[in-house]
Amino acid sequence: MSQNSQINTLLLSLLILLCAAGSTAGQEQQNTSEQIEDVPPPLITLSQSEASQLKAENDLKQRTILCLQLAGNRLQQAETLTNNADYQDALNALGGYQAVIDDGLNYFKSLKDDSKRVRDNVKRLEIALREHAPRLETIRRSTPFEYSQRLKSILNFARNARSRALSLFFSDTVLADDPTSMPGPNNPGVTTFNSGKKQL
Repeated sequence: MSQNSQINTLLLSLLILLCAAGSTAGQEQQNTSEQIEDVPPPLITLSQSEASQLKAENDLKQRTILCLQLAGNRLQQAETLTNNADYQDALNALGGYQAVIDDGLNYFKSLKDDSKRVRDNVKRLEIALREHAPRLETIRRSTPFEYSQRLKSILNFARNARSRALSLFFSDTVLADDPTSMPGPNNPGVTTFNSGKKQL
């Protein structure tokens, strides 16, 4: 076999290997995308018990404490389920966590009151959200990749919720929602409270 024939054979073999590798990589990427799409979004809603408890509590401080207790229960439940590799139920528990925090922020907005009493309770919520952040991140790191997009949405919600709590604390108006927190193909499952400026 001539030298040119050997070179041509070698080049052809390399080309076949490259095509095969590209096809395998493309198939793996498609399978990963399908796995992510197969993960349903969490159910972002209060349980009947949570809704009843929050509705029945009219004292501002006690309602804030109750809100944080319920959110903490949901977060603890998500941690336990994650440790047990029950990832979908853990995701749903975080959906409940999101619903509780969202309810608390909506309640503060509805008061139309920027007194120190309200600000103190808003600050209590903000501090809790700050403390929850590393726990949420630990859950994300402990969860398989196919759940990453859903968990990223919840992490984004928690960050945005803390930003809104700070806005309520430092200002007598509520800032418009961050567009990055709105539901969309790259940010599914995100629930936000009403957008637009609103006088407290």
